[in-house]
Amino acid sequence: MASVWDVLTRNFTARFLYDHLLYWGIYKEQAQNVVILLLWLEMAIGMPSDIIGNAAVLRDYNRLGRIVMEADAVMRFVHDGTPLTESIAAIPAIADLCASHPGLVDYSFFRFHRGIVSRGIRSIRSGVAAVVFDETYQVLRSQYWAGLLGSMMPSQLTATAAVRVTAELEDFRSVFVSFSKGFPVSKRAIYDFFSRENIGPDYIERITTETDVLEGETPKHGLVVFYCKDRMEDAMSCKTRRLFRIDRVVMTAHKYNLVI
Repeated sequence: MASVWDVLTRNFTARFLYDHLLYWGIYKEQAQNVVILLLWLEMAIGMPSDIIGNAAVLRDYNRLGRIVMEADAVMRFVHDGTPLTESIAAIPAIADLCASHPGLVDYSFFRFHRGIVSRGIRSIRSGVAAVVFDETYQVLRSQYWAGLLGSMMPSQLTATAAVRVTAELEDFRSVFVSFSKGFPVSKRAIYDFFSRENIGPDYIERITTETDVLEGETPKHGLVVFYCKDRMEDAMSCKTRRLFRIDRVVMTAHKYNLVI
């Protein structure tokens, strides 16, 4: 189990982003929403570890404000189903932060994966985020780092951090899949592909693909749930992200990996 110090050290950039947002006059709840959502993206689907860092160094208040507005709307949607307005639905500022994984993160992603996202966000909010946002821990960390508390680390920092994962077991044997815009792949095609590739259709518990899409859009998200985590790792070649070509369409697969 990680100590409070470990969690604070591992998530130093997340705290830096939080303080940066507060400095720019963002309300605490909104600032926390941004940090929690970006933490989930980094942890759960292997976004580059600099996604939070890139947000933390922004000096353009308009861009920061847009990220805050989008994150706030996404978090409300995930929490209680409040739909995003048309002006926010494309979440361009958050999508831009996730540009290294083009086409994956958009409103339809959060709509389709709402259950997994909701569980992951609850875990982060009650675990890692609770430590990162704790002012007492931050003061002790700063004082100890500056040598003001002697050589002995305070017991509050060496204590085991109360972090846990709230998830369904199937979450950790699941793979997010996305398709090129305008080129959806059917469940049958995915199933047949895994059969041809000798990954084994018997490894797969179920495949779901997006059916409820916004007007003018085409399905581009799906989820493959394997019977066990080992089979999922085999299919992904133990990688966080893999590209598969199905019927001349590229399918990107992202392993769900919420490690807190």
